Amino acid sequence: MYNNTQGLILWIVIFIVTVLIGGCSFYYTKGHKAIFLSAFIPWSLFLILNFYLEYHSQDKEIMKGSWIAFQITLGSFVAIMGVVSGWVISRFIDRRT
Repeated sequence: MYNNTQGLILWIVIFIVTVLIGGCSFYYTKGHKAIFLSAFIPWSLFLILNFYLEYHSQDKEIMKGSWIAFQITLGSFVAIMGVVSGWVISRFIDRRT
């Protein structure tokens, strides 16, 4: 059964993974490629999570067909959060090669 604690843990994991992906993409790549990767990877992972919750979750009837709305709104939020967190992390970590 899906409860509020599981939802909170899920959002904490999504937040941490998005920040790590954003930071790593800005650390290891530069320019437009870093912006693209820090937005595309978290958005794609959120899409995979939505598909999993839609087709393999025990509570299918509660959120049936709503993954599209979640992907448009929260997927865009996750992508923006990845870009912003990557940019902020890149400002604090000076990459000296």
